[in-house]
Amino acid sequence: MKNSIFGRVIFALLILLFVLSGNLYSQTFSFVRTSPPIVTGNTSDTVIISYGKIINYTNAPISIRLHRDSAIVPFGWLTSICEPAACYPKTMDSTSAYSYPPGESVVEMHYYPDVHHNAIAYMYVRAHRTSGPQEFYQQIFGATLNLIGIQKISSTVKDFKLN
Repeated sequence: MKNSIFGRVIFALLILLFVLSGNLYSQTFSFVRTSPPIVTGNTSDTVIISYGKIINYTNAPISIRLHRDSAIVPFGWLTSICEPAACYPKTMDSTSAYSYPPGESVVEMHYYPDVHHNAIAYMYVRAHRTSGPQEFYQQIFGATLNLIGIQKISSTVKDFKLN
């Protein structure tokens, strides 16, 4: 009889531990890049935009901060991070905490190219909860400038002559 009760108590504790461990380490949000790894702009672009999204899996808003961990950009290029509420100055590496509602929210990484320097630029951006910074996700965003190539001038043919 003692072994039966002891076995049930151990079984109940194991079930409780399993349920609690699932809640302790559950994912409350994710941060994903939705643009291609490297977005291509052309010489008429003053800004090249790469998109990502924050997905809040909870039923309540959660406070998340975006941080540019590093930027590898060609000389003369600048970068900026934009969340749903605002775009931050090109010199800021971290956004203010933003309360992301349940569901998906679009974020943008802006590249301001110098047309004299054709290269690839990268931004390493981390999203973390302000209440628990141990939950974070990092994405790599890239951009390049297409200085050479054929560019469409007009889609309308005004006249045509065959000799």
